[in-house]
Amino acid sequence: MKSESSQVKVLNYLFLRVISQIILRSGDCSEEFDDLTGAQKKILLLLSLEGPQKMSEVAKQVAVTMPAATGVVENMVKAGLVARETDSSDRRIIRIDLTPKGREVVNKLNEIHEQRLAEVLDRLPDDKRAELVTAFNRVHELLLEAGDMDAGPKPAGILSRGAESLIRDAGPKCIAFFAALLISITSFTACNRDNHQATLGPKAAAETPRVKLAVVPVEQTTHSEVIRLTGSLAADEDSEVASKGKGVVLSAPVERGDIVRKGDILVKIDPTDAENNLHEGKAVVEELAARLALDPKSGSYNVEEQPEVKSAKSILDWSKTNYDRDQALVSKGTISTSEIDTSRKTYEESLQKYNLTRHLAAQLYRQHQTALAKVATLQQAVADTTITAPFDGRVSSRMVSPGEHVNPGEKVAVLVKTDPLRLVLTIPEHQVGLIKEGQRVEFTVRAFPNQEFSGVVNHVGPSLDRDSRALTIEAKVGNADGRLHPGFFATVKLVVNDTMPALTVPVSAVRREGEVAKVFVVHDGAAWESIVSLGEESGGRIEILKGLKPTDKVVADAATAADGMKVE
Repeated sequence: MKSESSQVKVLNYLFLRVISQIILRSGDCSEEFDDLTGAQKKILLLLSLEGPQKMSEVAKQVAVTMPAATGVVENMVKAGLVARETDSSDRRIIRIDLTPKGREVVNKLNEIHEQRLAEVLDRLPDDKRAELVTAFNRVHELLLEAGDMDAGPKPAGILSRGAESLIRDAGPKCIAFFAALLISITSFTACNRDNHQATLGPKAAAETPRVKLAVVPVEQTTHSEVIRLTGSLAADEDSEVASKGKGVVLSAPVERGDIVRKGDILVKIDPTDAENNLHEGKAVVEELAARLALDPKSGSYNVEEQPEVKSAKSILDWSKTNYDRDQALVSKGTISTSEIDTSRKTYEESLQKYNLTRHLAAQLYRQHQTALAKVATLQQAVADTTITAPFDGRVSSRMVSPGEHVNPGEKVAVLVKTDPLRLVLTIPEHQVGLIKEGQRVEFTVRAFPNQEFSGVVNHVGPSLDRDSRALTIEAKVGNADGRLHPGFFATVKLVVNDTMPALTVPVSAVRREGEVAKVFVVHDGAAWESIVSLGEESGGRIEILKGLKPTDKVVADAATAADGMKVE
């Protein structure tokens, strides 16, 4: 039993050594297919050997996650290498199968591998080659009996006619075995690196030449936890400036795109009519002021000081004195009743005249005040012939030109305030609890894809939209250089936590193959492929969310590494 166990170990060791040598010898012979990733080649060979496969089986056989496999297959569908087909027995099941183009690529890849294998087999004498074929056939038969291999017919297109002649009419069993060997070679590189090293043993590792590669440690740092959103930039102020006056436009000294300051002239209307009306109004005020004898300096007014009122008051006082005297005399019988009646009538007439005179004087003063108010209105009408910018901003459009007639309320220009701008965002209901005023936002726009801009949340809406169940928030964005414009679409990162732990590596340490990202972790003197999940990229480094440990070291330039490569 011990001798048999020893033989099995030796055969296993030799078999894996053969596979590793084929990998090393054929790895640089497929320049024609440099645009195919390793995962894509594995999927092509898998489908050629096993026929149509479900997506879950593809992910399992290629040793990648389901999302990664889906991304790889999607790219292959776009390239015309594979197609999705509905299962005939159950239309809910979708299988992936080779297209004619994909089968042609597989045949070419097989020819390349067979050529390398032929170079080795051609060195063997005919009798040794026959012994090798016999041995492989026998191993294949035993594996079939154990149920470890598919005993069905060989899929078409696996081996070329050149390969069949190479193995000297060895028969379909040997051909199938070599096909299985090819898929074993393809999947061999996806094995666990520790098992791979242990299986090959120290001797095999020692025989592989080492390559000098730059190795860097994984860095532990902190990163900002963010919410990814989309939004748009809006002007802080957006005004359609309208005319308050009417008349013919004399000038419009601004053009679209001009930057203006508050108070700068946008449009000038002919002020002639307004100025004439103002002069007329002022003349009326001066006339009334003269009639009222107003102090031109103080403008104070006392109705009792008016000449007409003073005269009426003097007559009233005189008639009152006479009436009071006559009342005293009539009680003594000195004057007659008719005389007292005359005295009383004179007094009453004097009182009425005084009140009327006082009322007329007060009315004249009110006319003066009305005239003053009208003058103020006329002055404003003159001022309204000059239309100015209500705030600092940029002219978006101008609607009038010199010679045109404008009326009150007619729009003459559109002015927008572009510094600062408002970044308007909508937050899903389940993330509202993470939002507060003062949080930092970072965003990019298509006009400047390589530059990141920032702002601060300064408004959180009071309620959610009934239909979308989302909350509107706004961030204030500085725009002193004027490069950002209202209406820009923004891809936004809203920072909710600045102190999240993170692992980062240089961007060059990551190899991207379609939707799959890989790094090469240096372990026991060799570089081993590890699939990772990526986070944010900044300053030449990229965050690794999954697939690395803080103690790992990686190859600095993934483009120079291969899985299992020995490194110094």
